[in-house]
Amino acid sequence: QSQAQYQLLGAIILSTLAFCMYEAKSQLHATGVSSRAASATAGAGQLWAWGLALRAAAVLLQSMAAVLQEWLLGQEAWVPFMLQQSWMGCGSLATTFAAWRGMHGQSVTHLFDGFDDWRALTLLAIYTLNGLTVGLMVKRLGVLAKALCVPVHLGACYMYGVWSGTSTLKLEAISAWLISTVLVVMFAVSKAKGRGSAK
Repeated sequence: QSQAQYQLLGAIILSTLAFCMYEAKSQLHATGVSSRAASATAGAGQLWAWGLALRAAAVLLQSMAAVLQEWLLGQEAWVPFMLQQSWMGCGSLATTFAAWRGMHGQSVTHLFDGFDDWRALTLLAIYTLNGLTVGLMVKRLGVLAKALCVPVHLGACYMYGVWSGTSTLKLEAISAWLISTVLVVMFAVSKAKGRGSAK
């Protein structure tokens, strides 16, 4: 990465943090709870610290998984992409089944609950398409390109929250999201120019 690209990454991180803060405030406003009252709730500090630790651990594990995925996809470049994704799907299915049976002791028949509901099938199809798209992005563009899609995805989730009534439309949140999106586009253009000049 060039120095300008590192600066863009830092700006993306800061603008995304600002967006998350404003988005959280909009959720509190939508529920009629002030931020001062929320922070004064008994045990709020401990819950906040525990939530932050869980989120940090989740981000760390997800980042490690993404890096491992990029390494695996790059090691066997001659293997067709769909075959690679099938292997990963079988591995995740085996892990899920082991946790389902071993840790929770659930019956195998419960695995098929919801398959008679079109909404569950729609979500499953979207989840599968998302996994294929992310895998293809990681293989072609790398882990960093996948990570930079997070601010755009957060903005879409925020707009859904506004539409469903769980958040309120805030100019600060919209502005921070737009800044993040513009910075992501600038980083992508910078990377594309760098690859073009390298060729």
